[in-house]
This record gives sequence, structure tokens and C-alpha cells, in this order.
Amino acid sequence: MKEKFEALRSAILAAYGGDPDCADVLDILQRALNAFLRYVETVDALEIYRLVQLEENPEVFRNTVQQMDQERHRAHEAAIASCKMVNRLCAGLHMAPICPETDNRVEIGNFCGAVVADLFSKRVL
Repeated sequence: MKEKFEALRSAILAAYGGDPDCADVLDILQRALNAFLRYVETVDALEIYRLVQLEENPEVFRNTVQQMDQERHRAHEAAIASCKMVNRLCAGLHMAPICPETDNRVEIGNFCGAVVADLFSKRVL
């Protein structure tokens, strides 16, 4: 997965390298990757909160879970939009799409997890 995003970055630099808009196009890519990470972070935070359950007041616990779930939903929507934007970049550069071409929320969520796991496993130490 990381290699696909590196290839997209290289294609962006090749196409826009001398153009003042290059930084803006690279920013789109960075924001998309951050959206994938943000989705995974919100899912993890919600799962940890549910698992540990330090809050003893059921009403406070329920309200907090609802708030966290709303944040997860917003992060999921941002990830879906980011997938579409990345694929538009790919199409504009005559590359195969990197992200799933679907609105299937489970598939997009799994994709985000895979991207984050791949970036983590291939990090430069």
C-alpha cells in the first residue's frame, strides 16, 4: 500500500513539479492519508473506551459513547471523501485507483486500517 502512495507522490511531482500548484496537490494527498489515520484513531479510541469502562455512571458512559460514535462517523465520512479525492488524483495522472471505488463503509474502514497498518509496518527507523 505504501508503495502505491509513493508512486502517486512521484507521479504528482513529475506532473506538477515546476508548477506552483504542486504543493497544493501534495497537500491533498497528505490530508487524505491523515483522514485515514484519523478514522482509525477514532475507532480505536471508541473501542478502548468501551473496553476499559472507567465511567461508572451509565448515563455519562452512554453519552460519551454516543459523542465518540458521532466523531467516528464524521471521521468515516472524511475518509470516504478522501478515497474519492485520491482516486480522482490517480485518474488525472492516468494511474489505477488506489482506494476502493465504493461507498461501502466497511470496505472503506478496512482500507483505512490496512493503509495505517502498512505505513506503520514499513516506517523508517
